[in-house]
Amino acid sequence: MRSPLAYCAGTPHDSTTAWRHVYSTQNDHELSHSMSASTEELIAINSLLIEREAEFARVHSIEAQISALLGAEYPFDPPEVIIPSTIKKKAIKTKRAAKEAAIKIRRLADREIAYRFSWLDKGQAVTNELTELKAVDALINDTLPGMKLLKVETLDFDSATVQTLYEAE
Repeated sequence: MRSPLAYCAGTPHDSTTAWRHVYSTQNDHELSHSMSASTEELIAINSLLIEREAEFARVHSIEAQISALLGAEYPFDPPEVIIPSTIKKKAIKTKRAAKEAAIKIRRLADREIAYRFSWLDKGQAVTNELTELKAVDALINDTLPGMKLLKVETLDFDSATVQTLYEAE
């Protein structure tokens, strides 16, 4: 392990930076012994640690230049260590798409015999007549992609419209 003064050799040394380096070097040494890694991984880790050490030396050099400009030691605070995984981000609240109100279809009245549905299916107008309320509900509530309900009417015996129950805007 290097001494703090060896790290700062040739420049006036800042003890905070030097001890920060000693502490990180000790941790690196312990970490390399506790990990089981392949030779290639150890070489990659060591080259990154060497790069990190060079950055520490650069920080020390900049701190020394600032102290030289001021003519005295500047009391540098040690950098705050923030691990990205510990940063809590605000949850982004997305507005939910407004659900269309469910269409409720009533039962047929005495003089009504069927329902007539008109819808667009991929741009093509389609009309269908149904007599069972369950089939009507399934058609309205379980529409397929590309299908848009236009109108629901009730019909009499002559297939004339008795009442319009729903009409798209």
